[in-house]
Amino acid sequence: MRAAALTLTLTLIATSLGCTMARAVPEDHLASPEAASEGPGATTTRASQPAKDEPATSKPDPPLDTSQMSPKISHSLGQDGGVLLLWPRIIPASDDPAIRSLASSLQGRMNAIIVRASGDRPLDVRPEPERVCPQAGCKATSAGVLLIHHGKGCAAVALIGEPGRSPIKLVPWGGFVTLKSPEVEFRDFPESHVTVGDFAPCDKLIDALFANEAAVEQALRDALK
Repeated sequence: MRAAALTLTLTLIATSLGCTMARAVPEDHLASPEAASEGPGATTTRASQPAKDEPATSKPDPPLDTSQMSPKISHSLGQDGGVLLLWPRIIPASDDPAIRSLASSLQGRMNAIIVRASGDRPLDVRPEPERVCPQAGCKATSAGVLLIHHGKGCAAVALIGEPGRSPIKLVPWGGFVTLKSPEVEFRDFPESHVTVGDFAPCDKLIDALFANEAAVEQALRDALK
């Protein structure tokens, strides 16, 4: 009897202690399903972690918003490492078909120089009247021509700019031209830094370009380095 009573008493005490211990364990310490399956001495398996940093995949640039642009601003930035050939800057502005035809010929001549100097680099030729890069600058090296005309006389200055908002290098090309500065700030007016001492006849200007074409090509090569 005493033994039975003692056994009953111990059973009741153990049951009471077990209930008390269960209530004392906080919820956030309860074993997770993963931990419950581990068993004694098993290696802890954590939930999958974010992968280590991987090289970012380059995203294509958003298209250039040209909706508010002047038609004289290039609607293309060109490509990195390439050349953007702009329409000539005609001073004063003119609708004379002969002047516009001369501008087209100057752009074609600059195109030939670019091909020699840049090899297989990307080339983007802009149509009339896109003659200048946007305010943020172009991604490519820019090349253009300043065409100054007066009566039947014309003069040409090559305009070469490195990518971004870099200064624009001025290179006398046709006619007798002196420069106040060999370069101008980005988006400054190049004609303000040019003095024409003697114009070449407009119908002979293309032939007059040969005399200083090597300097134009070298300026372009320097910008592409």
